[in-house]
Amino acid sequence: MDVFDLETALVSRISALPEARNVPVLSTGEAVDFTAGVDNALAVKVAIGSISVGGQVQTQARQYAEFSVTVYRRLAAGRRQSQQALFSAAVSSLVGWQPVPGRECRLADGPPPHDEDGVAGVSFAVAIPVFYS
Repeated sequence: MDVFDLETALVSRISALPEARNVPVLSTGEAVDFTAGVDNALAVKVAIGSISVGGQVQTQARQYAEFSVTVYRRLAAGRRQSQQALFSAAVSSLVGWQPVPGRECRLADGPPPHDEDGVAGVSFAVAIPVFYS
């Protein structure tokens, strides 16, 4: 499973949460759209972050792929409790999760919360080992 497969698996896992029902869960390169005419008050974005080298022995290499998970809320829509519930559910669903046996998802430092242009975002990050040969 490569970095892009892991991103797809993360999006699927978060999309399956009851708190994410009717909430778009986006991936790297997809824009969060809260413009007029869009009915969403919440959105989640999973984005590929840093990829760090974990080690290499001859033709085997291990990296750690870090992904940020941000739950966005359109401020005019309220829904602060919904944002908090979705954030907490997403964190809980990924603690110790193994997208592939033996590749445990670990929490990492995420980007700081932000509140600008009428949108509030709260984030966390996860790191998952990726093996190449």
